Amino acid sequence: MPKPPDISKYLKDARFDAYRQRVGRLLRGEANVGLLLVDVAPHYEQIGGALWWRLWSPVYEVLWEHAIVDGTFTDAYVPDDAAQEALNDYGSGRFDHYGEVLQVKWTDRDESQRLRISHFGG
Repeated sequence: MPKPPDISKYLKDARFDAYRQRVGRLLRGEANVGLLLVDVAPHYEQIGGALWWRLWSPVYEVLWEHAIVDGTFTDAYVPDDAAQEALNDYGSGRFDHYGEVLQVKWTDRDESQRLRISHFGG
């Protein structure tokens, strides 16, 4: 049976570089209501086969959004076909949290690291 792809060997998606492991402060109007961590992870899918043989897609990167809004933690996988729209929103300072559009103010790399450790566990 073919093994799944080796996730240690894949091309990083340069589109994601500006938001890789970045934390943004979420605002509703002027009120600070939470934090958004954008994570990037390797991903692959079974695209064929069954039982004793399988065919795997190439490894590619996907976005994961981890949010704390009004004290509630959520996380969501961003499907590949929605990644560019998410990147456009990030670049415009927007984050769609289950239909509510919040403003995002991105922190610098040092503050992102501190917030990631203190609020998201690493």
